[in-house]
Amino acid sequence: MLVDLNVDELKSVEHVVTLSTYPMIRSIADTLKKNSDASSIQPIVVGEVGGEYYILDGYARVQACRIANVKSIRAYVIRLKSMEDAQIWHIRLNIRSTLNILKLYDAIKGNIADEDYVCSRYGIDQTMVRLLRRLERIKGKAYTKICMYMNSILTRFNRVPPIPYYIVVLISELEDEELQEKAIDFAFINIDDNEDVFSFQDYDRMLTFIKILRSSYRRSSNPYTSSSSSNAIDINNRAVNPEGKNRRKSKEKHVLHLRCSCGVSYFIDTKSNTVNRIDESESLIILRSIECKNIHIVPEEVVESLELNEYEARWYIVNGSEINSLMQSLTCSKVAILVGAD
Repeated sequence: MLVDLNVDELKSVEHVVTLSTYPMIRSIADTLKKNSDASSIQPIVVGEVGGEYYILDGYARVQACRIANVKSIRAYVIRLKSMEDAQIWHIRLNIRSTLNILKLYDAIKGNIADEDYVCSRYGIDQTMVRLLRRLERIKGKAYTKICMYMNSILTRFNRVPPIPYYIVVLISELEDEELQEKAIDFAFINIDDNEDVFSFQDYDRMLTFIKILRSSYRRSSNPYTSSSSSNAIDINNRAVNPEGKNRRKSKEKHVLHLRCSCGVSYFIDTKSNTVNRIDESESLIILRSIECKNIHIVPEEVVESLELNEYEARWYIVNGSEINSLMQSLTCSKVAILVGAD
């Protein structure tokens, strides 16, 4: 049954599993403002439960109508017995859409132990169920952080792909909650990119970083294990032989340098488990960490280990307001600045 419904009377199910980004919703709203009504968009699907209407398919369209101040929208109405039925219909109608697997997990986690039951009830396949069960291994603070990152990229990017399966699997294989948090930081480090589509780390880089975390954790847990055994990786991801002519000073062996498939470079310190983004300009090399607190001009050997070029630099700790005056006092033509926590 196709009817016109008041947008203000429509309600959302408890767990909206589709990935509707704010820029995408605003784009639909701009179209609606030009037409002054919702005739230009596809009808939505709602479930009627006890005289109230719940959105089953078309959440972004409804949000766009509200932004554009469009009061009426066409909708197909399905009469349902309960809110639980509405949630099931919402999942089934959107299972082929771009899903936020975190919201899907929240919707079905009470039943997730019974794989066959979940597949038949919600219309999802066994691969998806097994992925959702992996989310159970991601612990408190780490799970909260991944939800926070997802909410952030939905507000900033026009399109957001589903979280790749391998990212969830690799993170879930880390037993320590703190290491899981660091892996999540690395998976979402492209959040500052000025691009239209958000890009996750690819499998090879994610796997490399997971190995770094595990290796560092084992060394820190074992007082009899040396912490200077890892090889360095240069900007082209070639292993640098520590015994050859490119050998670094022992205190720099923990430095890794990776380039993402999107072209962004990262500096990874395997001793402190910190990840920093590298931007290079004519006068500065800037290393940006996830939480910017202090600014450090790093020593020459760290610049060399990054293999960006041979720039002279000395060690300073300053705040952002002091950078301009400090740059004027330096005689070198190019320095590296690390922006991040202590």
